[in-house]
Order: sequence, then C-alpha cells, then structure tokens
Amino acid sequence: MKWIQSLFAVLLLVVAGTTGVAKAASYTPESGFWWNPNEPGSGLAIEIEDDFIYVAAYLYDPQGFPYWYITSGRLVDSAGTLSLNNAQVATATGGQCLGCPWRAPTNTPAGGLMSIVFDRTDETRATLTWGGQTKTIRRLDYYDIGFGPDAENQRLLGEWQVVLDLFAAGNNYAAYPYYGDVVILDAIDRSGSLTQMIGCRPQTSLALRCTAADDSTHDAAAFYNSINRRSYITVRDQPTTYFTYVADVGVHQFDGVVQIHARNGFNENGVFYPVRGFRSASRSAVQTGLGPAGADKAAPVTARSLKQAILDSNDGVMPKGLTAAEVKARYGFDVSEGAFMVNYTTRLMDERSTAK
Repeated sequence: MKWIQSLFAVLLLVVAGTTGVAKAASYTPESGFWWNPNEPGSGLAIEIEDDFIYVAAYLYDPQGFPYWYITSGRLVDSAGTLSLNNAQVATATGGQCLGCPWRAPTNTPAGGLMSIVFDRTDETRATLTWGGQTKTIRRLDYYDIGFGPDAENQRLLGEWQVVLDLFAAGNNYAAYPYYGDVVILDAIDRSGSLTQMIGCRPQTSLALRCTAADDSTHDAAAFYNSINRRSYITVRDQPTTYFTYVADVGVHQFDGVVQIHARNGFNENGVFYPVRGFRSASRSAVQTGLGPAGADKAAPVTARSLKQAILDSNDGVMPKGLTAAEVKARYGFDVSEGAFMVNYTTRLMDERSTAK
C-alpha cells in the first residue's frame, strides 16, 4: 500500500499548483478507466471524489516502453460543464519493482499541462487536451466492448435503484421530498419492430429477480432512442398508469426525468420530475441469479401503486414538477422525441401481459 500512498502524495503536490472553485453540477462524470477507442493500448485512469479529480495516464516512451503520467486538480463548473483546467502533469520514476522491497519514487514534472472537459449531455464522454492534441475520450465500457452495436440495449439490463425528486419545482405539497423505485430489466424482446428490454418492478428491493406476481402487476419495458441518445424505461404502476423514466444511462448510474402517465398518454404537455438511478445488480446477476438470493416464482399478490402513495402523502395532489421546456433547459434534450415509442411500448406491455 505504500506505493499508493506515494502516488497520492505526488498528486497532492501537483494539485497545489492548480486553482478554481467547483460548484454543484447537474451531472457527475463516472470514475474508472477512460480511453479513445481509436487508440487502444493507452488511456487514463480517472478517479473523481467530490470536486477533486485524480488522473493517471498510461502511455509509452519513444522506445515503446510503458510510461505513466499523473496529475490531479479541482473540477471547475463553468455554465454547468465540469472541467479540469491546465493541470500540471508529473511522472514518477525509480520506484518499487514487482516483488521487490518498497522504495520511494522520484517525482518530476513532465508532460506539460492537461485539460479535460466533460460532456454535460453524456457522463461517459469528455474532451482531452494534452501534449498538443485535442481528442474525445470515453468511459471504458464493458458493454461497448463486449456487445458492439447492441451495447445500448445490453447496458440497460440489470437492477436499478431510482430516486425520484417530486419536490424540485418549488411547490410545497410534498410531505417528504423523495420517493424510491426499483426496476429490473432481465431480458430482450426482439420479436417486434421495436427492440425492448423487459422486466418488472420487484416486490422488494432485495428480490433481484422478477416473479410471476411482478410480471403480472408491475411489468416493465425499455428501449434506447438513438435520436436523442436517451433510454426510456416504462414501469406499470397500476393497470393503466405508468412511470416512464427518460434517462442518460452510464455504466453505473443514470439521470434524467420521469413522467407519470396513462396508457398512450406520455407527451410533452405532461409533468416531469427529476430522477437519478444507480445500478444495484449486474446484467448477469438478474439473468442468472448469481449474487443475492433470488426469489422463487410466486402467485400474484395485491398490486401496489407508487403514484397512489405519493397522492396519499400529498393530500391527493401531485407535486408541480417540470414542463417539457424546463426539462430541455435543464437537461438539454427534447422529451417528446420518444413519445410515440413510449406509447407504443405501453401497448406492447398490455399485449405481453394478456398473452401470459
């Protein structure tokens, strides 16, 4: 662990020369490995904690030997866009070799200045300026690598824990500002003209699997809209009431909005509420049961309604929420671009439910 402590010490020395105060932003770029898919074999390890960013770039020297550069700094929020601006890069040499006793490396400024501007419309993309070049980098994504053109569909599979903010528009109806939802997508239906990921809202947050009861009362379906590069996830809340999440989906999280609507009723004139979702189980976990104990198939139980719970806690009134124009101003996309397919999805869900 001493080499990790030494690396962090280098990073802290580097950041001492950076400036800038970060503000709260409406998105959080994902930590992990980033790369340019056109330049495999090199990339960056990026760790983001609060408004602090650590970057370690793995490249090669002119002779082709592996070479690491490191830097860090404060993320600056400029007009809602997070960036690392002109951070001094350093390199460390003479440190510990594999299996050898630990020795401290020598830290030397090298590589010039680095800037990274994260894409506010996509948490998995950024622009890197360094070494006299500017290029687009992406979050290293198993789904992109493993599934190619089918990546956006496969990425949706898994279990998602969702937080709904029904208090964001300044109204005072909500007895408590946040509500939660759990969505499982465990299969892909390619039988129709619209490829859909299907699943359910499980009976509990620990179930991990969709039971017969879940499929009967709270089924779910989702699709990826290539027009606005968002995913639309629809969950049946009551027999003719649906929650549709419009989200920018990353590897581990998503954010966007939700509309509560009737069958065929999703539209730009409806009310939208901010949401954030977090992957709580993997694609393989919900498909194979590997992980927390799965649930056996069970007989249908009494359906429960999240919408009714919201109404019950707000004197029978739904919170004000956001208009489509406010969604576009805040998130930069037009929710109506997927309306036809959302309403088509509710019809397909009814057809699948009737066929069971």
